[in-house]
Amino acid sequence: MRTREQAEAKRLEDAALPMLRIYLRRSTDDGQQHFSITVQRDGSRKFVATVLPSRFAVSMDWEARKEYVDDGISGDDFAGRAALQQLLTDTRRGDVIVVRDLSRLGRDALETANVIRALVRDRQARLFYYDSMEEVPMKNVMDVVMSVIRGAGAETELTNIRSRTKEALKNRVERGHIAGGRCYGYDLVRERVGGGEHTIAVINEAQAEIVRRIFREFLEGRGLKKIAIGLNNDGIPSPMAGTRGTGSWSPGAITVMLRNERYHGVYAHGKVKRVKKGKKKVVVGRSSTDPTMEVTRKDMPEWRIIDEDSWIAVQRKIEKRKHDQVRRPWAPTARYALTSLGKCEECGGAIGVSRTKRTGGIRVPAYACQYHHERGSKVCSVSIHQPVDEVEDYIVGYLLDDVLTDEQIDAVVTRARAQCAAFVTSAPEDVERLEGELVALQKQRANLVRLAAHVGDASETPELVEQLNEVRERIRGVDQRLRAAKSVAAAPETELAAFEAIIRQDAARLREVLSEPGRPGLRDALASLFPGGLAMKPDEIRRVWAISGTPTLGGSRLESDPTGNRTRD
Repeated sequence: MRTREQAEAKRLEDAALPMLRIYLRRSTDDGQQHFSITVQRDGSRKFVATVLPSRFAVSMDWEARKEYVDDGISGDDFAGRAALQQLLTDTRRGDVIVVRDLSRLGRDALETANVIRALVRDRQARLFYYDSMEEVPMKNVMDVVMSVIRGAGAETELTNIRSRTKEALKNRVERGHIAGGRCYGYDLVRERVGGGEHTIAVINEAQAEIVRRIFREFLEGRGLKKIAIGLNNDGIPSPMAGTRGTGSWSPGAITVMLRNERYHGVYAHGKVKRVKKGKKKVVVGRSSTDPTMEVTRKDMPEWRIIDEDSWIAVQRKIEKRKHDQVRRPWAPTARYALTSLGKCEECGGAIGVSRTKRTGGIRVPAYACQYHHERGSKVCSVSIHQPVDEVEDYIVGYLLDDVLTDEQIDAVVTRARAQCAAFVTSAPEDVERLEGELVALQKQRANLVRLAAHVGDASETPELVEQLNEVRERIRGVDQRLRAAKSVAAAPETELAAFEAIIRQDAARLREVLSEPGRPGLRDALASLFPGGLAMKPDEIRRVWAISGTPTLGGSRLESDPTGNRTRD
């Protein structure tokens, strides 16, 4: 039987084996067949099988590869590409990465250069473009400069592609052809004309009748919430049914439909646009003051579902409601502590606040399921409305009595000290191992220095200089880790005492927040103590919420209802 040391050595050896990693990306901007995921995968496979062994003396097992696929994501969206981020996380020294070309990594010059540098220089992997059959270097400043220059070319090409795409979409709109996605109330039909095909919209009469119902009820004075509840109660699928969420109607969905110009026979394309914020691409509405706004409109009488008089009346009513609505820009984003922090266990919807009557007929704010409140009982049957002060008083009492007590804080400190002690116990082994690794690297550096002195002209042996620099970097890294391990091993009691003081100060601050009149900081306190939120299960017999959650400071799990029937794990 192998010893533990042998098993650990084998694990480290296996972990150090180079991995073949394939990165594939297709963008919605790419119309060419050679950018499809299937074509890229086939190109990568042929390159790995034929070119790598013959041109670069690298042999990799295609069947053991790991693929990273970003499908339908733009080349200048780096934060939104989960597969690329995973590739950066997984890549280790010596790994082989194959990609079609630089444009698949990205179409932003500086960001793409940063990705290449992270893969090749920082993680010391080998990056290959199969289209040009080249390996990407990243050994000096000139390599970085060349990556930026080539990335600028890809970025320019992306701009050109988008310009051509925008022009093509505009031409489609002007011809009455569909240039976007689906719209409730219409079916998309492919139509062949001459040697080409295009997509047109045809009214779906069943859905069109629902659109007319929404407009009619709004003009009759029904609110957005009542319209949504009525549709849900009648079992009518929403536009998003079968794609995401509960598939139910919401007030927000009704608002979008009431403002959709297509329903009165106008095709408006370009009312939203994708912009880059940081490394992310987000969809925003085009402002009327936006100088770059290019909304193309085309009269399409055959699409008309709502007559012109009804359309105008609805728009006027919406504008009047917006004008009459009292706005409080200074109001907090959430007035109540459990808004969106609590989740209804019945349907998964957020807990919000509506009104209920106490004994005596006084109306007070109460915690209720927002899906039930805004979408109706067909979406969520939970009708509990429990007064806000009753729920919050109970949770605060639980925190003060069970979580933020001196005994509980003592237990938290004891656990923290035990964890520190475990680190200190293992630190001597880490120090001994790192000291041995440092001595070996220092000997290797000395040998390389002697060899360099013997050669004389270092410019004739760039590989030797590179190896020496690499060893120096490794020595610097090991030395930093060794210092850290020694500091852990010698952690003085004063540092542990300071850590303990921070815990006790935080607990005292939380007690003050919970005891403050009006509790203005209650929401922040609950968010920090229950980062996973609070599950709220309906107790229909007593008409209360049974609340559960585990606080970060430990202690008994909150598992009871605000009537006082508290239980512990």
